[in-house]
Amino acid sequence: MLKNLFLVFIGGGLGSILRYVVHYVISKKTITDFPVSTLLVNILGSFLIGFIYALSAKAAISDDTRLFMAIGICGGFTTFSSFSFDSIQLLRNGQVFMFGGYVLLSISLCIVFVLLGDLIGKSFISTNT
Repeated sequence: MLKNLFLVFIGGGLGSILRYVVHYVISKKTITDFPVSTLLVNILGSFLIGFIYALSAKAAISDDTRLFMAIGICGGFTTFSSFSFDSIQLLRNGQVFMFGGYVLLSISLCIVFVLLGDLIGKSFISTNT
């Protein structure tokens, strides 16, 4: 149990650092109120978690690696709380259409990218076994 907590702890810290770096880089390059960095992080994290679980389903990665990457890194990297805050800020600013687009894109693209990660992970396993 202690080893599992340590894996999640280290992975979560790394994921949080990666999230900060993505936000920092993207925010320096965008000139819109649209929360691009949060959307990108959630899409990438969704892909990654789909890919990781596809690999772990076929025992291509260990339980420790899955725990470190899916729960730790993806948990620290993805930002549902930031997504929720950004959504409310758009509403508070009266940007109703941007709010609707952001919510629709975030939910639909993240679901699609989980599926894409799963499909690529499964094809990765079948070509390497």
